Amino acid sequence: MAIIGQLFSKIVSNMPRGAKGCQDCQRPGSVQYVPAEPMNPIVKAWPFKGWAMDVTSQIYPESSKGHKYILVATDFFTKWVEAVPLKKVTQAEVLEFIEKTIVHRFGLPESIMTD
Repeated sequence: MAIIGQLFSKIVSNMPRGAKGCQDCQRPGSVQYVPAEPMNPIVKAWPFKGWAMDVTSQIYPESSKGHKYILVATDFFTKWVEAVPLKKVTQAEVLEFIEKTIVHRFGLPESIMTD
């Protein structure tokens, strides 16, 4: 077993030299990299007037109460976060969250952004 470990460590230590000498490894790939575009922040003039909302992908394992998703809303101005666990994502569940968590507590927002 010790011989295998020594042999493996020699192979691993020689890998960078082998890759540098390999013509195929040095040839540029066909992947073209596009420079990142500058990000434009979303600015709201007043707290709780603009929200971003998203749903997490399914959570494994689900919670002890059967919740599999989390609906998250973030205020653009204050970065305040509101979240609720959901068993399933339906239009009714999302509308109830908006009504009870956002509208009743913070007032009617000017915009809600989702993807």
